[in-house]
Amino acid sequence: MKMPHKTLAKTLTTILTRVPSEYGLFWDPDGTMPWKECYWALQEDPALRFVRESNIRELLLLGHDLPVVLEEGRLRLCDEERSAARYEPAEPPERLFAGLRRRQYQAVEKTGLQPGGRAFVPLFEDPDTAERIARRRGTDVLVAGVRAGEAAAGGVVFWKAGNGMYLVDELPPQWMDLPKLSATELEALEAEAQRAREKKRKKEAPAPEPEIPGAVRIGRRHLRGMFPEAAFDHEEAARKGRNRKGKGWKKEARKERRKREL
Repeated sequence: MKMPHKTLAKTLTTILTRVPSEYGLFWDPDGTMPWKECYWALQEDPALRFVRESNIRELLLLGHDLPVVLEEGRLRLCDEERSAARYEPAEPPERLFAGLRRRQYQAVEKTGLQPGGRAFVPLFEDPDTAERIARRRGTDVLVAGVRAGEAAAGGVVFWKAGNGMYLVDELPPQWMDLPKLSATELEALEAEAQRAREKKRKKEAPAPEPEIPGAVRIGRRHLRGMFPEAAFDHEEAARKGRNRKGKGWKKEARKERRKREL
């Protein structure tokens, strides 16, 4: 470990419960946060890049005071620290900023900002901060302006999450100023979206039964020796019968019927 246990425990406590907004972090109302978001934030600090889930579990096993436990990939605040997940409604500044991945552009243009797997969408007073947080999920990002003052007047509730950071349940597109993209960029985004839809369709399609080397599919012809009656293929017999009769069998059959009638 690159840092004494006690020092690491105190550092993590400060980040997670005292100044999470400085790291672009926030808690859901149930007092949980995905570990991966905390991990991404710690990666931006050279002194904390070594921290993994195993380090959190090690600190807990050694009895160091931590405000959280780690459960199935999520951090959960201890009961005495649940106040860190409580945010108060606040009047936002006139303008805020949101970072998004470029491939989200068309979806955001239609439906606005959605929280995805979280309870809130984070917004920032500083556009550089919005871009930095968005880059944790990928390098190809855009920064959109948010007319927060107008949105608040229109009924959108903003929650103060620390210095320079606000949260919303969702943000309709009419309050957003998305950067303008060229026709070529929009075509590229549509092509990428089409590839993603096709990939999803193929993934959801049922997979064919795997072929086992040396295996033989059992059919009726394999059962004829053991179960002649059950394995009798009526369709095949009829097909063979038609082939034996030849092309003029119907005409001959009519002649025979006439002879019997006379």
